[in-house]
Amino acid sequence: MASDVSKTRGYLKSFGVSVTNYEEEMLKLIERAGKGVSTEDLVEAIRLTENLNKRLIEIVEHVLSIEIELLRELISKTGSGGARV
Repeated sequence: MASDVSKTRGYLKSFGVSVTNYEEEMLKLIERAGKGVSTEDLVEAIRLTENLNKRLIEIVEHVLSIEIELLRELISKTGSGGARV
């Protein structure tokens, strides 16, 4: 199989760390906001969210890519170039 499962595991592990880091940092910002929200805190929240969204897009693109790759491989194994329902 052409798909690299270890690459997918790496993506998912990295994404999981990104999500938990985002959560931790946002909770710190929320806690500080109790004393008043600063422009710097809002900018940091936006930066954190933007970075997490970029990582999410990378994961979605990777998943879609492996879906296509694996479905094409499955279709090629049928020998007909198409699937029967």
